[in-house]
Amino acid sequence: MSGINSSSAISTPKIHTTYQYGNADTNFFNKITPLLMGFFIFFFIFLVSGIGLLRERSSGTLERLLATPVRRSEIVGGYMLGYGAMTIVQTIVIVATTL
Repeated sequence: MSGINSSSAISTPKIHTTYQYGNADTNFFNKITPLLMGFFIFFFIFLVSGIGLLRERSSGTLERLLATPVRRSEIVGGYMLGYGAMTIVQTIVIVATTL
C-alpha cells in the first residue's frame, strides 16, 4: 500500500439533472395522458363508425348502396376516410388542450 494514501478523502461526482419534458413534479400519469386520450378517441370513433354502418344495414340503405356499381371495399374505405379524418381532428384538438 505504498501508492495509496489512506488519509485522502474520495470526492463524489455531482449529478446535475435536466428535464426535456416536464419537471421534477411530473409523474408517469402526466406523461402518458396525451397517449391515452388519443387511444380512447380512436377507440370510441371506431365504435361509432361500426354503429353507423350497422344502422345503414338495419334501415335498408346499405342494400340500396350495394345495388349501385360501387364495390364493398369502396364503401368501407369511405367510412374509414370520413370517420378517420374526424378522429384525427378531434385527437389533435383534445391532446393540444390536454397538454
